[in-house]
Amino acid sequence: MVGCNCAIPGCGTSRRQSYSGIGIFRIPQRKSNDYVQWKDATLSIVKKYRVLDDDFKRQIENGNVFICERHYQQADVELTSK
Repeated sequence: MVGCNCAIPGCGTSRRQSYSGIGIFRIPQRKSNDYVQWKDATLSIVKKYRVLDDDFKRQIENGNVFICERHYQQADVELTSK
């Protein structure tokens, strides 16, 4: 799956079997002002430490940027059903 690797530089977490049990979350694409600000702040941190090649730029444009649970505090994760 394209973009199913954690976007944080140096983190190897992905959807591969060896990382089973570690959640990996797509950065929300909600339109509310709070989420847009949070998404922009999160992406600015990731972009600071990562090479912005064409593939990663495309992932950002398509909303396919993922970050694993290792980089969140438990209180930061909001689980919702589809």
